[in-house]
Amino acid sequence: MLNKLLVVVLLLSLILCQETKPAHAIEIERFEQLDTRHGLSQNNVLSMYCDHEDCMWFGTMDGLNRYDGYSFKIIKSEPGKKNTLTHNRISKIWEDQRNFLWVKTYDGYYHYYLRETGEFINFPDYHEVIEEKNSTISSFHETRNRTVWLGTTNSGLYHLTFDENIKRYQSEHFVAEDTPEMLSNAITFILSDPSEKVWFGTDRGLNLLDNTGKFQQVLEGTAISCGLISDGMLYAGTSHQ
Repeated sequence: MLNKLLVVVLLLSLILCQETKPAHAIEIERFEQLDTRHGLSQNNVLSMYCDHEDCMWFGTMDGLNRYDGYSFKIIKSEPGKKNTLTHNRISKIWEDQRNFLWVKTYDGYYHYYLRETGEFINFPDYHEVIEEKNSTISSFHETRNRTVWLGTTNSGLYHLTFDENIKRYQSEHFVAEDTPEMLSNAITFILSDPSEKVWFGTDRGLNLLDNTGKFQQVLEGTAISCGLISDGMLYAGTSHQ
């Protein structure tokens, strides 16, 4: 039945016919179905990713699954434990430039995976104050120098820089109450330009973080909804104006 055919893996045996056949033609040598009978945690697959080690990751309605071509490893939230997933519904999976696996869960939290310990580092900090617990991640941006910025719906910004000694990210948290010139804690987008200046859209205007680490107010009093940098120009969209 079609509703049971919920996860399909086309193994890497696809031959692209470039010369004697049309460019879009492919020949499938092997077709395999994987589901809970083979160890998948749940049959509704919402996201998938192939990591730098050629392992497949599947996000389902009930758990994160790692598949090495032979068997599944299931990862789920562990209530009461700090460094764990906050929800078992996995909506997005990707890797950053340092090959950390990132997971977005249904509740709006972002997590990066420590492969050595099996732990997940959560953003916003799930065990912090109520403002962070009720906040979600609204934007993810990685700069050319491989630092990560996370914007939230109401708890400001996180800046993640890699610590070579402990082989994980150290995070710095910026909130408007403690950061001069930061317009709002509600972040709508994050972009960096060729000179590595970082731009933040908020519900109260546009901020710039210059190369000295200082925030500047570029546009105040206008709700900025989205942005794009192209050919040296920054384009910003507004809402309710």
